[in-house]
Amino acid sequence: MNDLSIKTIISKLIEVYDPHNIYPNIERMLMLGKMSGWVIRSKSRLPVFNRLVEIYPKEEKILVNDFPVRGYSTIYRAGKRVELYKGKTCIKVRDNPRKYFFQSWGAIKRLLWWDKLDAAYFCGYAIWNYFNFPYILYTPGTKIKNMGMVRVKDKSNRNQKKLLLLLKVTFPKTFHTHCPKQLFYIDPKTFMLDRIKYKVDVGWLNDIKIVHYCFDYKSFGGFLVSTKRRAYLRKDQFFYKKRLEVWKDTIPMWGEIVNIDMEFSEEK
Repeated sequence: MNDLSIKTIISKLIEVYDPHNIYPNIERMLMLGKMSGWVIRSKSRLPVFNRLVEIYPKEEKILVNDFPVRGYSTIYRAGKRVELYKGKTCIKVRDNPRKYFFQSWGAIKRLLWWDKLDAAYFCGYAIWNYFNFPYILYTPGTKIKNMGMVRVKDKSNRNQKKLLLLLKVTFPKTFHTHCPKQLFYIDPKTFMLDRIKYKVDVGWLNDIKIVHYCFDYKSFGGFLVSTKRRAYLRKDQFFYKKRLEVWKDTIPMWGEIVNIDMEFSEEK
């Protein structure tokens, strides 16, 4: 595994996640599921229930129905723009939404609170990243390094350890994600993504260090998806090191998928 080329690794990932090469012809994914955790609850107090999410891979567009509450919806457009709708009427728009997390007073406010468009941006780019793996590794300008096999604690049994293939991935600054530098851990037996390590640059204190686990893989229309995700504070996170139990044992972010329907273009 240590001497596998990046091209070979990505090819193997695609063979597992998309064995019939359907991804290029997916017009829309209709995903029913829910997402929450204390980062999202403390920032925006979103109610937790199953929402219908429409993912458009060709456009890099995410439409979340009944978001932030029932009767409203949001559209994420490739990180360049987010829109808030009441019914079918657009009532608010924000261009270049990421910059608002880092600008003077706006940055201070967002340490404590997200408005509806902030939450739409965060959920939009996160959903895009999660449901378009491994194809996001083809993003132009992305640098990937094979770090070889590493021994880590098993996500299902913390008393045991397992060997995983570690990829060090650096996305370009123009790519909307949690942070540019991330660590992807691949199970060498299944070639499925086991976990990711990253910082949430737009999160609480804008520096949350996360280990993000992927569970319960299922195939929908021939495309493999993790239906259960759990993101925990890493051991090198300040709150974890200080043993503040109220933070250490809660889940910053989690997500669960009920079902995904696929719609294809005529070329399929």
